[in-house]
Amino acid sequence: MHSLERRFGRLLRKGRSCPEGKTAKFCANLLRFEESLWTFVRRKGVEPTNNHAERTIRTLVLWRKISFGCHSEKGYRFVKRVLTVTQTLKLQGKAVFQFLCDAITALRNGKTAPSLA
Repeated sequence: MHSLERRFGRLLRKGRSCPEGKTAKFCANLLRFEESLWTFVRRKGVEPTNNHAERTIRTLVLWRKISFGCHSEKGYRFVKRVLTVTQTLKLQGKAVFQFLCDAITALRNGKTAPSLA
C-alpha cells in the first residue's frame, strides 16, 4: 500500500501543473488532505469510505428535502438542534421522545436539561 500511496502522491503533484484548470485545482485540493487520505490504511477499523456517516445523516437529509427546509433563522436553528439531538440519541440507543419530554419538563421547571452524554 505504501508504494501506491507514494505513486498517487506523485500523480497528484504532477496534476497540479496540468494545463486543464479543473484538473489542476482538483489535484491541488486533494493534496491538502493527502495525509488524511490514507488513514484507513494506518488505523485499524477505519473504513476507506464515508458510507457510515452518509447512512447516519440520510434520514435527516431526506426530511429536510421533503419539508423544503426552514424560512427563518430561528426555525433553522431549532431544526438543526433537534435533528442533531435525535440522531445522537438514536445512535446511543436511547428513547428520543422520552428525552424530549424530559428536556421540555426540565426547562419549564427551571431544572437542568438531561445530558446527551
